[in-house]
Amino acid sequence: SLISNPVNHIQISIDALKLSSEVVIAPTSSHEEVEKLANYLENDGIRLVEIDGTWALPSFGAGALQITLNLYRKGWRDFSALE
Repeated sequence: SLISNPVNHIQISIDALKLSSEVVIAPTSSHEEVEKLANYLENDGIRLVEIDGTWALPSFGAGALQITLNLYRKGWRDFSALE
């Protein structure tokens, strides 16, 4: 992370931060890592300044149904309790 000096141009700070960063390939990152990053980005004073590609954060993905699917596979059919 970096706090930019208000006197300097922001791009100088961004370039310095990029030099010390690492690239995380999506398939190798865990759900926990993605959630931790998403929570960090929601903090006050945090902002995305550059993105290479597309930023997407689904609010309801297929993973949310994993518990229901596992229960169905085990033969449970009364899902009214999950609502």
